[in-house]
Amino acid sequence: MAVDIETTSFEMIPLDRIISRLSVRRISASGVARLQESMKWAGFLENYPLTVVPLENGGYELIDGNHRYEAAQGLGLVSVPCVIKTELTEAELYQIAMQSNNAAETVVPSTLVTHAEFIWARLAEEDDQGKKKYTQSDVGKMLGWERVSVKNYAALQKICQRAWEIIGTTFERTVPDDNESGVPVNGTTVPPFTEGLLRSILDLVPEQQTELVTELVTNPNFSKGKFKTLSENYKARNQMKDHALEQVGVLGEPYTTNLADEIDSGGYDADWKQESHPKLQKLIASLRDEWQQKNSIQFLPPDGPGDFYEQVKNVPDGSIDLILTDPPFNIATDREFNLEGRNNRSQDFGDWDKHDALTEFRSLFFAWGTEWKRILRDQGSGYVFCSYRYVSYLHDALVEAGLNVKGMITWYKTNPGPQIEHVTFRNSCEHILFFIKGKSGHTFNWQGENEMHDHISAPICLGKERLVDAKGEVLHPTQKPVSILKHLMQISSNRGDIVFDGFAGVGSTGAAAKDLKRKFVGIEKDATYFAAMQRRLS
Repeated sequence: MAVDIETTSFEMIPLDRIISRLSVRRISASGVARLQESMKWAGFLENYPLTVVPLENGGYELIDGNHRYEAAQGLGLVSVPCVIKTELTEAELYQIAMQSNNAAETVVPSTLVTHAEFIWARLAEEDDQGKKKYTQSDVGKMLGWERVSVKNYAALQKICQRAWEIIGTTFERTVPDDNESGVPVNGTTVPPFTEGLLRSILDLVPEQQTELVTELVTNPNFSKGKFKTLSENYKARNQMKDHALEQVGVLGEPYTTNLADEIDSGGYDADWKQESHPKLQKLIASLRDEWQQKNSIQFLPPDGPGDFYEQVKNVPDGSIDLILTDPPFNIATDREFNLEGRNNRSQDFGDWDKHDALTEFRSLFFAWGTEWKRILRDQGSGYVFCSYRYVSYLHDALVEAGLNVKGMITWYKTNPGPQIEHVTFRNSCEHILFFIKGKSGHTFNWQGENEMHDHISAPICLGKERLVDAKGEVLHPTQKPVSILKHLMQISSNRGDIVFDGFAGVGSTGAAAKDLKRKFVGIEKDATYFAAMQRRLS
């Protein structure tokens, strides 16, 4: 840049009249110390004046000579020689400052750090309207560089603060002597960092950047080639983690930590390609299998009984593939029948199956349907056992809740209980409503014509399947046979799907899910039944 001679003058100016400074790089303590040593015996050399511009208040702004200013001030000098420049734009001031720095390399050299931080600062500056003051091309003109070089240096701002401090300290400690041999006065080697080398770590995480920078500075056996190789390896490992975490991240700890540790071991570096990575996929599959083995059964809450209406709120929206449940029928009474030569038969199943007001009980159906619709994924399915007394009410409530009732299945009990009163027909059938979320597209694994009737013939629980208490008494009066649950589960779900039962009883749905390699989420209010389910599924 050429500056008109009429805009330049020279005079001695008191240091206290220099009231502001244009900073374009860090102050080097070692550089200031070197200058002070020189000034002690030679004084402030007039052939190296400060460069200032006058301010409206009578003071001056320093645009070149920050290190000389610091040295003079530290030695208590009163006035120093200055070149006064006028009629310059702010961009021209920066240009003069940088060109002057470049001309004083022997005392305090301009370094990679100097240029990078100057570029960052200029590109971050905004005008009064909040718009960027300078483009990369503008900054290039200040430095005498091509725009692409400014762009490359600007990218170094991706380096984390800790790593950048190490890089800056390395340059600070390696000031070349007057013969410009490149050997610092403290005897250390020239900093190994270049802009091109540092760009190889821009995509790494802060810990990786810091590790590589530290190794290159402190380890004499750590070459630039190894720096680049490890940078590429770390970049590939980060890509592997991103790819793998998309598939296993939902598993949470410790699976994500194990995944990261495995990848960081380096054992998958040679395997990694964006389009094909068989070893990594095998690792992902093994972690999934491990998770499913440990987490295929989930209770809400995890450590005890819970109420459906409270705990179902903890089931995420759209997370369930299949609902398979046997809610209360409201058929229990206080009656007990005395049978000659046989055990008495009680109709009192427990308070869980008693509702005094029919309208109150029916109002629960819509609450069931609303929650089932919320937790089902799109095209998810559901089966709910119900009494003939309420099947129409439940059907209408499910439709009102937004579910699509596809039909009703009748379970014919081949060994029903006896009809004690002999005043009506023997109760040998139970009903199951089948519904889906959406109009179509639900899982429906056709089992063949002979298996796909809307009626099922199967006995009630017998023998070892029927759970009993410590006295040998039947534990749950309406325990469902696993064979029926498996049949429905095989039709409307696939291996690995999540099955939900909000009225889980003694865990028959969970047992069927476990046998068929499905995951199970269950809620049970009764403490005795919950304990039995927990033992059964553990």
